[in-house]
Amino acid sequence: MIRTWRQENEFEQRIQLLRRAYDAFNRRDVDVILSMLDADVEWPNMLEAKTLNGHEAVRNYWARQFQQTDPHVEPTASIPDGDQIIVDVH
Repeated sequence: MIRTWRQENEFEQRIQLLRRAYDAFNRRDVDVILSMLDADVEWPNMLEAKTLNGHEAVRNYWARQFQQTDPHVEPTASIPDGDQIIVDVH
């Protein structure tokens, strides 16, 4: 797939946004992360195998998660996939 300069620039901007989000997550700066997410966000609850809806549900989930575990995620690869970006993390 050949990407144009504009597509490459948009991809890089989105990658930078994702990096800021992962950095905020690792700092436990939930307010910053939520400001990047739509108010109607759907988030996978890995602890209970269900989907959460909205900022407050995600905030509460992360508060519980951070009490139980100390997750740290580092993006290792970012792959364009149409309008989405697949991010591998470690």
